[in-house]
Amino acid sequence: KTTLATSYLKARRRPTLWYAMDSGDTGIATFFHFLSLASEAADTAQRAPLPPLTAERRADLPAFSRTFFEQLGARLPAKAVLVFDNQQDCGDGEEMATALACGLNFLREGQRVMVLSRREPPPALAPLEVAGRALRVEEDELRLTRAEAKALASLRSKDPKKLAQLETMQEQTRGWVAGMVMLLDSRGPAQTPEVVLDYLA
Repeated sequence: KTTLATSYLKARRRPTLWYAMDSGDTGIATFFHFLSLASEAADTAQRAPLPPLTAERRADLPAFSRTFFEQLGARLPAKAVLVFDNQQDCGDGEEMATALACGLNFLREGQRVMVLSRREPPPALAPLEVAGRALRVEEDELRLTRAEAKALASLRSKDPKKLAQLETMQEQTRGWVAGMVMLLDSRGPAQTPEVVLDYLA
């Protein structure tokens, strides 16, 4: 998921603010604090820091989120993409999901958000999907079809032995791009080495 998002954004040359989430982001105040620091680093105009989430502001988290993301969007380029990677590491994250659901609507027109996670989106984000403002990319959609695997192989390898074993390689890697690339680029025979299995795990 991370590799896919990185290559997608690089190919389209979209300015990006990348936030790698971890277990320390279970506190909503911590999340806003580090997001504010990231925005300061990306803000060439050196404007004042974004507002912190105080106890008083936390009482109305939706209102604070709207203000925060509106100001955040104003600091980022018009076509910027805000990426939240490893969202699954933030526990249940009910407050964070509420903050995202309320705030993301207030980014600038043309700005986008990617939430990368190994689990289902929290219920608080459902209204965005219903309204057509959020699109979910399921795991199966990320796996290569046979035609896509063949096209990739033709670009990555000229080894006839590997091309002949394309179907086997696709089954071994379960269609994951990273595994296919590693097998096609390897100098040995087209079989799944332990490193590929470890990587996919």
